[in-house]
Amino acid sequence: MRPDGRGLTTLFRAKELELKGENFIVRSLTVRDPSDRIVGTIAVAVNLQERLVAQRVSIKNIILTSLLVLLAVFLVSIVWGQNLVRPIKILRDGTERIAQGDYSVRVKIDSKDEIGELATFFNGMVESLTHQRESLTNLKRFFESILSQSPSIILSADEEGRIISLNTAAELLLGITEREAVGNKLFELFPILQELKEEYFTVLLSGSPLFLESFSYRGRDHVEKTLRMVLFKVPREKGAMVVIQGEDITEKIEMKARLFHAERLGALGEFLGRFTHEFKNLMLGFSGQLELLKREVPKDSPSQHRLSSLENVLTRSQRLGESILDFTRKDRLQKAPVELSEAVESVLGLMGKTLLQNIELERHYYPGGLKVLANREKILLALFNVLLNGRDAIASSGREKGLFRITLDRILWPGTEKFWVRLSLWDNGSGISSGHLQKIFEPYFTTKGDKGNGLGLATVKEIVEEYEGQIQVESEVGVGTSFVFLFPELESVKPTV
Repeated sequence: MRPDGRGLTTLFRAKELELKGENFIVRSLTVRDPSDRIVGTIAVAVNLQERLVAQRVSIKNIILTSLLVLLAVFLVSIVWGQNLVRPIKILRDGTERIAQGDYSVRVKIDSKDEIGELATFFNGMVESLTHQRESLTNLKRFFESILSQSPSIILSADEEGRIISLNTAAELLLGITEREAVGNKLFELFPILQELKEEYFTVLLSGSPLFLESFSYRGRDHVEKTLRMVLFKVPREKGAMVVIQGEDITEKIEMKARLFHAERLGALGEFLGRFTHEFKNLMLGFSGQLELLKREVPKDSPSQHRLSSLENVLTRSQRLGESILDFTRKDRLQKAPVELSEAVESVLGLMGKTLLQNIELERHYYPGGLKVLANREKILLALFNVLLNGRDAIASSGREKGLFRITLDRILWPGTEKFWVRLSLWDNGSGISSGHLQKIFEPYFTTKGDKGNGLGLATVKEIVEEYEGQIQVESEVGVGTSFVFLFPELESVKPTV
């Protein structure tokens, strides 16, 4: 366009020509001057075949370039995807191993992005789970140890009454191992527990615990036991179970009965002391009246003989009263010289002809007697218990004639310069078995059933050891038993030659 407003007019015209066997597209441009006269024509010819070839080459290049770009993008995506998925796969594998119980797994991812932070958190979580698992394992072992070592029986069974577990105390009490019992039905395996069947299912249905203060049964060893029991329900992952906990209170009950018996004996001893004291006072009055009567009766009267016999009976009664008082006194526990042969005779006098009926006494005392430093009343009690046991053993043997052989002598204790007093009390009773011989000095052990309290020989041993003595026992079933007391002799020294 010219400044004066008159423009340069152009016109393109295109037509297809064939020249020398080739196709061309010709475009012409008419050039005009400002006066609109045609100055000339500009023609542009383009070879169609060359253009098509160029277009094809361009298209191929574009396609090839696009494919190369797509391939590069795909390869980059694969590599980037693998780098992204690999740590996730590592985390997944670690999670699966933890689910299988392997808490030693740790993942190693070096990236510093969110995946790396997730790996660090994962390792920390596994470490925490490991510690918690160890704590739970230790706690489980602790409670298992408590259950195993508990003196109470503890067993559990499911909703069908099948045994799940039982501890060591239950194994010992029921006479069966846990391995043998698990899976069996409780009330079929242990018919002795049939009485608990109704209570068992009541607890299972109600969920409320049940307490039994006393449950008695006779075990496989045919020994009657008494248990204090509690039954309670415990939920499980599937269903529930009932736990039976029992405490063997047989010994406690027997101990209570023995203590009650001992208290009765103590009360009886106190009553006997008071009675004997009053009896002694009566005998003193009777003795005075007898003495006056003897003075009034002429000496040549036949009644004097009867009065003398009556006086002998009175003297024996007074001695019996003195002996009983010796046993019942509690305020005379100080040590003093005790002549053992005299102590034995006091006990024999206390037992009298009634307790020693059909028993022959054979005495062998050391000439002049032997003394020990002890409390007389306690020594009398020890001798009385042993002689009374001997009398009972003779009675149980069924012998028509019993025998007590009492020997008192002195021996020189090996390795010392002092003599010891040895007192041997032998009876020809039924004897003591070797199994019982090891237990006769244990408190509350007795072979007499309801007739004994098991305190006699335990008390004897305690008294002997209190005065630095020893007691030995030898026995043969069907032949007899010998109790030997050994005490340091009072102020005895080996004589010099």
